[in-house]
Parts: sequence; C-alpha cells; structure tokens
Amino acid sequence: MKKDILLLAILLSFSCHSSEYGVGYTTCIKESDGSTENILTCIKSEYADQRKQVENFIIKNFKQDKSMFMSLEKYNKSLDSAISDKCNVYFLLDGDRGSISEAQCELDELLTYKKLLNDFYEMHNAG
Repeated sequence: MKKDILLLAILLSFSCHSSEYGVGYTTCIKESDGSTENILTCIKSEYADQRKQVENFIIKNFKQDKSMFMSLEKYNKSLDSAISDKCNVYFLLDGDRGSISEAQCELDELLTYKKLLNDFYEMHNAG
C-alpha cells in the first residue's frame, strides 16, 4: 500500500514536469515495480542527466560573455547544495517516503532552475 502511494505521488509530479523529463526516466519509474531502491536509482540517474544538460547549456550559450559565464558558473557550482537545502525538509519524513520525496523534490527543483535558465537566456538575447 505504501509503495503504491509513493509511486502515485511520483507519477503525479510528472504533471508538472512531464515534458522536461528524459524519455528513459518515465520508463524507468514505470518499470521500478515500486521498489524504493529502483525508484531512487531512476531519480538519481535523471538528476545526473539533467545536471549535465544544465552545465552544457551554460557553456554553449554563455561562454562568449566572460562576465556572464563566470557569474553563472559560480552559481552553478553551489546549485546542488542550494537544491539539497531546499528539499531537506523531506528528510523529516521517515523511511522510504522521505527518501523518495526528497530525491524527487531535488529533481523537480533542478528542472525549475533549468527552465529559469532558459528563460534568462531568451531575455538576455532579446536585448
């Protein structure tokens, strides 16, 4: 029952970021069989993939503007810590529910940052 609720909570979070998740992530979660270990592996793998996309986006789109690039790189280095701090409240939930909720929160916060970064890039280029 608990695992079904956890899986349902994760699938509901897809409604917010579904178009932003990698193709493999949705499949991975669906094939996780509700196993906490498998779900966490899916989330952590997607986080790593999305994190790499953020880094590549910054390099590709801001490398020419040295000042902007340095500022974004400085912020980018502290991003994981900031996201972790924000989602740490889920640590207060014991067991699987807390672990999965915290990891999913971190992934969703990264996707929110990725969108913000894209919006910033578009405004920066608009002049």
